[in-house]
Amino acid sequence: MTITETETEVITPETYAEVVAYGWEVYRRTQQIPWPAVGGGEVMKAQSRLWHLVAPYATGTGSGVGADFAGIRRATGDLIAAVKRYCGSAYAEFASGQDGSVAA
Repeated sequence: MTITETETEVITPETYAEVVAYGWEVYRRTQQIPWPAVGGGEVMKAQSRLWHLVAPYATGTGSGVGADFAGIRRATGDLIAAVKRYCGSAYAEFASGQDGSVAA
């Protein structure tokens, strides 16, 4: 799944659920990749930022009211970019789900 923002995009409850579910899936997948020797701190910052934005809604403790869905989208993209930069393209494809694998 690729989530993009456009000026004409219609936000629906399904879209909200997709943004949260995809962000949570990316977060979970990055928990399964080897930690890079160089850049691990940057990956961890990106991971932490996404977790703080998405966890309340992914775990059911947040109501969704006032959620920063644009922030979740940006944080998801930033985490994938950090993984690609510091861990490599194959791990970025795994983290984003583009490799077709199923996360544990």
